[in-house]
Amino acid sequence: FRLINQLKQKLETSGLRLLPSNTPIQPVLVGGVQDVVRISEGLKAQGILVPAIRPPTVPQNTARLRISLSASHQEADITRLADALRYLA
Repeated sequence: FRLINQLKQKLETSGLRLLPSNTPIQPVLVGGVQDVVRISEGLKAQGILVPAIRPPTVPQNTARLRISLSASHQEADITRLADALRYLA
């Protein structure tokens, strides 16, 4: 849970809105459909895979980014992701 907590802390201090989750899957609300697609594509261009989840997969007006952490991630990965999200959002 260390990396999950580190990610949540970094994103919350950046002003990003996280939906409640204590799992390795962390949903982040960053605006509308166009915003999540733009940010997801910007992250992909930096080699970071964070899919945009949008209707009809989720209800209208709840488009989000879906961050999935794994045991192979390191603290440096979390910092890199948080910095990229801060810049793109």
